[in-house]
Amino acid sequence: ILKIPIYTIIPLIFITICYWMANLNNDLDRYFICCGIIILVAQTAVSFGTFLSASAPNTNVALALAGPVLV
Repeated sequence: ILKIPIYTIIPLIFITICYWMANLNNDLDRYFICCGIIILVAQTAVSFGTFLSASAPNTNVALALAGPVLV
């Protein structure tokens, strides 16, 4: 539970810098949609990593499982 703010704030800072630096659409609604999508993708990646770490007994098995599970 304590990691949720970290995994939300860091992608938010990242996309804020990249969005305006890349001069994407200057509409504020589009920026918030982009932020929402990036935060959801980051949460999904963290969830996938947590799933793999819980289901595999060691690192080698987790790395072997990651490819087939993603496919």
